[in-house]
Amino acid sequence: MNIKKYMPTVIISELDRPTYQRYLNKYAKHHVKSTVIKFNNHIRASLKDAVEEGLILYDPTRKAVIKGQQAIKPKEDKFLDYESFKELMKLVEKGITPHFASPMMVIVAGATGMRFSELLGLTWNDIDFEKKIVDINKTWNYKLKQWAPTKNDSSIRKISIDNHTTVLLEKFKQDQKELFTNFEIENKENFVFYNLKNGLVSTNAVTKYLKKKLKELGIEKQFTLHGLRHTHASILLYQGVNIMNVSKRLGHSSMETTMSTYLHIIKELEDKDVELINAVFDDVFENRYPFGTSLAQNKIKPC
Repeated sequence: MNIKKYMPTVIISELDRPTYQRYLNKYAKHHVKSTVIKFNNHIRASLKDAVEEGLILYDPTRKAVIKGQQAIKPKEDKFLDYESFKELMKLVEKGITPHFASPMMVIVAGATGMRFSELLGLTWNDIDFEKKIVDINKTWNYKLKQWAPTKNDSSIRKISIDNHTTVLLEKFKQDQKELFTNFEIENKENFVFYNLKNGLVSTNAVTKYLKKKLKELGIEKQFTLHGLRHTHASILLYQGVNIMNVSKRLGHSSMETTMSTYLHIIKELEDKDVELINAVFDDVFENRYPFGTSLAQNKIKPC
């Protein structure tokens, strides 16, 4: 449809790089960059087939410059406030079942701040129930259906899980094992988030489930599973957890990444810290000088 609209008279055999770039730039004027990338990939896949079949000599989409409008997404859509987050976790917990892994994935995402690829790559061997620790050492590439490394070296980490989440995971493991045994389902890789019918959870399935639960709570947001990662970090920062520890927990490559991502929260916390600092020294100097008196009146020389 878009090809007909933006490239109505194009003849493939006559399409060269400059001409294709002009068409792409025209499309980019009215679409965000991510959409332009998809549009380009769709055309490129078709033209690659044409090259292989000898219909055209070369691929005019090669080295195309991708432009596009800036996606506008309200900051608040990336986060849930504390009360909404608690309501979501409570609602989702009621739906935990070994038949459908999305609810358990949402719980773990909220409790750990793990990335989707890290959650997919999580196996039961990675969870130490006694020490209540999750070992994040790999990811799973859903499209290629194979193991993949973590996003960066810092993403290889061990993080703690709370008592409640540990109990939920233990029961989920037990129920899942029993269910899979009854239906003779083989979970070869020992994945945690594995469905009875379709195997590993897809990003579309978990996003659809998450939106459904948010709608039940009356929360209308363009919210994804990654938003739970942002929410997790935000709650920790607001509750006074050191930013260095939050950064390590998230597996960021540097603390600068954490600071730039959560700059608006850090600024709010700085304002609170100013009040706290003043309160500390107000307490230190409490009743030292009567209100309204000067240093001279108290016969104290300034430094």
